[in-house]
Amino acid sequence: MKNNELGKDSTEILFSSVSYPIPSYWRQYLVSAYSHDSRSYHTLTHVQYMLDSLTQYKKYNGSSPLTDQECQILDLAILFHDCVYDPNNQQVGYNEIKSAEQFTLFADSTDTVYLYLTN
Repeated sequence: MKNNELGKDSTEILFSSVSYPIPSYWRQYLVSAYSHDSRSYHTLTHVQYMLDSLTQYKKYNGSSPLTDQECQILDLAILFHDCVYDPNNQQVGYNEIKSAEQFTLFADSTDTVYLYLTN
């Protein structure tokens, strides 16, 4: 399966399962990042699987031990957890650090993220 085989409708489904509103620019960024040909594991399919797993967890026995805020935090962590991937960089933790930096840029550009997550 190619990294970008989710297609337009499926990427809308991907973001519809996220409980925090993701602006269009960041949707495009994330789809592009996770669809890159250099990826074999951290792909859109992987992100969808993780979001689906969280949705199933939230529905387990009709209730979730997580608050809505905790679920939104997990949604964002799933979306950004490995959005940067450079297979040629051998520095330990490089991709994770750069992914965290991208999340920081997202949070800075979406004032409500910072306000919401700090309350």
